[in-house]
Amino acid sequence: MQAVVSTQSGHYGRGSYQNWYGLIDVWFKCSNGGTYTVTHNDNGSWGDNSVCSSGFNFLMTREQSGYGVVNARTKCDGKNLSDGTNYNGKWGRVLRCTGGKQITGFGVKEQSGYGIINVRISCN
Repeated sequence: MQAVVSTQSGHYGRGSYQNWYGLIDVWFKCSNGGTYTVTHNDNGSWGDNSVCSSGFNFLMTREQSGYGVVNARTKCDGKNLSDGTNYNGKWGRVLRCTGGKQITGFGVKEQSGYGIINVRISCN
């Protein structure tokens, strides 16, 4: 599993999507100004930024059979933010930081021919 972890919470995030593959990379910018990508796969198109000044503490991915992760949803101040436009497949389990912690990193697993097939979060 490839991972990127910061000591600061993320305030901006977006995914990169490639036709016939789904989500192929994750980008986030932290409160300290640091920016990170996880897979460094340049073959897709970046979605819109999800912005949350208080930091993200929730992530849910949408998975489609034969494609892997095709969409992601997060929550900011009680408002759902969806990154992609592919609503095929089904939403997976909720990944949540507890105890007032925020998401400070991501781990992803890629599979050749599919893109990202699994996601985990780090909290601080």
